[in-house]
Amino acid sequence: MRAPSYATLDDALELLAPYGIALTNGNSNHAPMVAEALCALGRPDAVTPWLVRYRERLLPRPEAGDRILAEDWRVAVAAGSPIGARSLAKNCARRRGGKCSIAGQDVWRRGSAPLRRMG
Repeated sequence: MRAPSYATLDDALELLAPYGIALTNGNSNHAPMVAEALCALGRPDAVTPWLVRYRERLLPRPEAGDRILAEDWRVAVAAGSPIGARSLAKNCARRRGGKCSIAGQDVWRRGSAPLRRMG
């Protein structure tokens, strides 16, 4: 096994800096971890060629949005992430007898589909 070498890791992270956490196919960007893993495996020479091929799948880093206030974090999670909202709604429903509202909207009732609006 080759000795770990992190000689190219900083350059790889700089190359990735303008990109966000999402890929064009909707999956998550794991490029920083792949770059570090290749370095740990003693393959720093493989980092840049891999990133050049992978870069076509990356989406630009989104612009920063409005500041999230401490009292609004639950709403921000619900608005920005279906997975985060689903988890938040489930936990909220557990604490509140099976029903949860986020921003005044009922979003979860025990036994219902995640995030289905109830009318």
